[in-house]
Amino acid sequence: MNIEEDYSFDCPYCMDTNVIRIDPTGGEKQQFVQDCETCCRPMVIKFEVGPESITNFSAERE
Repeated sequence: MNIEEDYSFDCPYCMDTNVIRIDPTGGEKQQFVQDCETCCRPMVIKFEVGPESITNFSAERE
């Protein structure tokens, strides 16, 4: 896996596509809050970093 990787997902509010940059060096399990690029509502982003890819990704309403 690259040092940083872009990851696309749909906003749980407006369903518009958002893109975040994931840094796998931040830990195996990561969680943070980010506002949607379109509707500006807060989303809780959760994911796990595996040896080769992102696993168990979710974007939920805060």
